[in-house]
Amino acid sequence: MGLAQHLTRQYVHQPRYLRHPNTARALDAVLLVADDAEFDAIVDRYARILNAAPCRQGLMTVLDLADGRLEFVRSSDAEEALPGEPAPAASYLAAMTVLVDDVTAARTIVEDGGTGVRTTGDGFFVSARDAYGAGLFFTAR
Repeated sequence: MGLAQHLTRQYVHQPRYLRHPNTARALDAVLLVADDAEFDAIVDRYARILNAAPCRQGLMTVLDLADGRLEFVRSSDAEEALPGEPAPAASYLAAMTVLVDDVTAARTIVEDGGTGVRTTGDGFFVSARDAYGAGLFFTAR
């Protein structure tokens, strides 16, 4: 698990840094692929640390939090959950979901930058190959 804290919030949280041209407004979810043999222990560890009850949603086990959620997929289900995506290890950070105000504007910016996307039910997806190792879902949920 990695943790970070801004010790100089006055420099980071300035209005000029709080808006992005792609209309991103929040990180909504983080998707972890977990080794089948360690899956239950990994989910349990995060559930205890975050004081959240795991619930099953399709292929995923989810920890809903006050702001966002943590999603887990067994490594044996990774190909079905993220078709065609690289699997660099048995357990890894696979993807993040970015909430945007305008999915069309975000998609236009990504595509105009030369990056391919795949349409999803409520937005689009950028492959881990193009997003420095972890896929990016963009949605306006």
